[in-house]
Amino acid sequence: MKIDAAQIKRLREMTSLGVMECKRALEEARGDFDKAKALLAERAAEKAAKKSDREMRHGVVDAYIHGNGRIGVLLEVHCETDFLAASREFRELVKDIELQIASEAPLYIEPSDVPQAEIERVSAEAESLARAQGKPEQAIEQIKAGKVRKYLSRVCLMEQPFIKDPKVTVGDLVKAFIAQSGENVRIHYFARREITA
Repeated sequence: MKIDAAQIKRLREMTSLGVMECKRALEEARGDFDKAKALLAERAAEKAAKKSDREMRHGVVDAYIHGNGRIGVLLEVHCETDFLAASREFRELVKDIELQIASEAPLYIEPSDVPQAEIERVSAEAESLARAQGKPEQAIEQIKAGKVRKYLSRVCLMEQPFIKDPKVTVGDLVKAFIAQSGENVRIHYFARREITA
């Protein structure tokens, strides 16, 4: 099957992966663009998981000011080498994450950072509301799980839809960068401050 060069270019622009990797994914998906994109995302996640235990001694601490000085973000991102930390691509990733934090105001990095008591509170509120609405017993567990998922996607940076492409999460963005760069990358810390009227 012949793969259109425009499809390869579009997939490459969306994923930042190499031409041949995008071409192989399109060939494997028999020209189905969405399937190829999903394949690349799956492979990026696998590569990221393999690199997750590698030591990271480099990175950057960066600050971002938004809205005429009304919102400030401090972000610390780690990587494996000073070469990657100094690269334009890494700095662009950092800026994208800072913009995400400024815009969406997450409270935590990962779902594992959320206190269990907070998750239990969200679950209990969902159960109470579902019972008050007379929802069937078998649906209540699904409703609780859905409310917790929705809550985590709002308060956890890595679970939030990326503001520049809501079809992917910030976690997907970082995994794709790990796959592209060949290095482990981790958001270590962030702080967001906002002056409210």
